[in-house]
Amino acid sequence: MSQYLEVAGEIFSWLEKLQIKQTVAHVNGQQRVKLKHPIDGDVSATLQAKSASFSIAGGIAMQPLGPEKLQVYDTGGIFDPIDGRVQGEHYSTSHFALLAAILFLETKDQTYIEQAKSAIDFHLRTASSEYEPMSEWMYHWDFQNYAFVLTYRFLKDFLSPEEDSRWQRGLKAWQTNHRNKLTNWAAMRAWAYAERQALFGNPIDNMRVNWNLRTVTKARSHDGCFDDNVNLSRPIQYHIFTVAILHRLWLLTGNAKQKKWFDEGVNYFLPFIDPEGDFNFIGRGHEQIFGYAAAIYSLEASYKENGDSSHLQAADKIFDYFLQFKRGDHFPLVLNDLPDTERPGWYDYHHLTVYNAHLGAWLALTHLLKNPRHEGEFRRRNQTWVSEPTQMAVISRPKYYAAFFGGLAEYLCEAAITPHHLWWEGLGFVFSCPGGPTPERFGKRTPPDQEKNLFAPIARKGKQWHLPAFKTAKLFQLKDDTLQTAFDYGLFELQREILFDSDVIRITDTFTFYDDVEFDDFRFFNFPIVVDKFSVDSHGGSQLVLTAAGSSKLNVRFDDSDMLLEALEETTTAKGRVRVYAKRRLNFKAKAGQVVTIAFSISSKNKKVNSFPRKEAARA
Repeated sequence: MSQYLEVAGEIFSWLEKLQIKQTVAHVNGQQRVKLKHPIDGDVSATLQAKSASFSIAGGIAMQPLGPEKLQVYDTGGIFDPIDGRVQGEHYSTSHFALLAAILFLETKDQTYIEQAKSAIDFHLRTASSEYEPMSEWMYHWDFQNYAFVLTYRFLKDFLSPEEDSRWQRGLKAWQTNHRNKLTNWAAMRAWAYAERQALFGNPIDNMRVNWNLRTVTKARSHDGCFDDNVNLSRPIQYHIFTVAILHRLWLLTGNAKQKKWFDEGVNYFLPFIDPEGDFNFIGRGHEQIFGYAAAIYSLEASYKENGDSSHLQAADKIFDYFLQFKRGDHFPLVLNDLPDTERPGWYDYHHLTVYNAHLGAWLALTHLLKNPRHEGEFRRRNQTWVSEPTQMAVISRPKYYAAFFGGLAEYLCEAAITPHHLWWEGLGFVFSCPGGPTPERFGKRTPPDQEKNLFAPIARKGKQWHLPAFKTAKLFQLKDDTLQTAFDYGLFELQREILFDSDVIRITDTFTFYDDVEFDDFRFFNFPIVVDKFSVDSHGGSQLVLTAAGSSKLNVRFDDSDMLLEALEETTTAKGRVRVYAKRRLNFKAKAGQVVTIAFSISSKNKKVNSFPRKEAARA
């Protein structure tokens, strides 16, 4: 058994304990129902009406079956321990079925096929109504469909004639989320239609494959990147998930263009893997387990098709990275050490069982590639990689690794100016995953102050924060060792120049103010630091020292010490709890045309590094 199937099997065991086995329940005159609850065991719960024909007890949906008798509508579904109900409109149960099918194929253990059948029975029973009236979100047809059709392909020879007929009816009657134009959803639709066409030979499904691939084509840049929402959102995890789907599609079609897109998509992805195996720090999806199995699958598939053993080494590095976060037999939804009950870094549509089932299914699909293991370790080489089409930059040096993005308009987590990831030898990540969910974009339960989670200047006038976010900046490579980026904050422009030495990063921020203006809070320097990882010492306004376990230190030194460093807000992010350290002026007044420069260096050196040329000190 491969390392991937072993971990997938553990995830399956966790999910199986949460699968609802009870089929019938009884209710007494006090509206109490006896349950075999997946969390609480044998308990009695109060029955509460959800509609004329549905009730719920202990988070489990019921339908009337006769006097004092109820059918358990959720039988076969996966109960989510964080949400306290089955997330039937999402895709935990269908991916659990797919995982069970692969485990059955690999072990021939009949219990797996029975659990897969129970999960598909739940899907067939609830899909026609889109899990109404329990649903709290849109029904995820496109995720359900590929998992269902693949489960059928793996198990069709083991179904009874009645089961085969019922499953086929469900496959032929599925709906889609065709109004969703996000690239990864269109790719899923294309793949599911291709799987169905391969089974049943309907030529209309071929037309549907090609129609959805048009959306995928429009999202592709010349360098191999797939935007998820064209020119609005470019998250790295949805890029690599789309790439993984392209491989599955190519296996069915043999289309040379799909193979080319897959290869180029993998090559685009490779620079984003840091020295420890982390990559999921750009765009919507920070540190979510959703992206990790897709990345591992894509790299393993690339090795299988092209024979480059360095891709296997990269897959091993990513696997080792995310394996350290494993909690018994499952994973946190976002890879950090905080309790899942706090939902750190979660969006409103996140559910623990859904993402673990997706992870398990894709690890099992990776196992089916049957690649051999190779000796050797993934190592980052010295590199300055800049993509002009996608405004991405990765700088790798012996002592550090840094990733930058020109920014896009849809999400705070795709901000400009700020590093999106900064890793240092002996310390690990120093800063990562800027921004976070916002109330306007799937973040109604997110802790406040996500806009402070930027390693970049920010300013408040009245109630409005002026941030380097929600529009695009320009990222230029001036020389091999220098980047420049500029952003229009609305009331001023910031130009940031970043010089990369072998063991020092030097940053010069130049502010140009358009008009006379007064800010309530102007932060010339704003740095969120993970409090459980680093102890922090600030030496007046001249230096900030971060110390990690093992006494490794990072020094941030300023050319100008007029403003003190202040410890300000704390908030929770995808990387853990952070506290913001800032150099700021309250009630700061700027004149039209005024230019202010702040310069600082980042280094693990103890001695002072060379200072910067200065235009004007940041005095208020």
